[in-house]
Amino acid sequence: MKVLVYGQKNEYEECALLLSALPVLQYRRMEFYHAEDYDTFIEMLPEMEDEDPVVILTDGAEGMEGVLAAKRQSGDLTVFWFSNDKGFGVQSHRLECTFFAVKPLTEEKVRAAIEAYQKERIG
Repeated sequence: MKVLVYGQKNEYEECALLLSALPVLQYRRMEFYHAEDYDTFIEMLPEMEDEDPVVILTDGAEGMEGVLAAKRQSGDLTVFWFSNDKGFGVQSHRLECTFFAVKPLTEEKVRAAIEAYQKERIG
């Protein structure tokens, strides 16, 4: 599974550690990719398959633009959106994100994102 994380390096590292530590993903081969800026993110999006999670960690309108770009790439793309603004929760639902939560990242939130992913992909 490829995981593309759009956000600052420290948040990317935290996200990768949290995902890698989840028992449910223990035997999955995961490749993490990081985009710290929008242009790099846009360049990396075509490499993602619908089942490969895209994690948006960028705050504010820039994070929303990341979600919009991912969904333009493919409406079926798996998007986890973590924002500093709970007001984007309504937008995440409208844009059919797999998961939305308000920062900070925690083990519980990352686990909930994977559970939503499994429910969406497996049924």
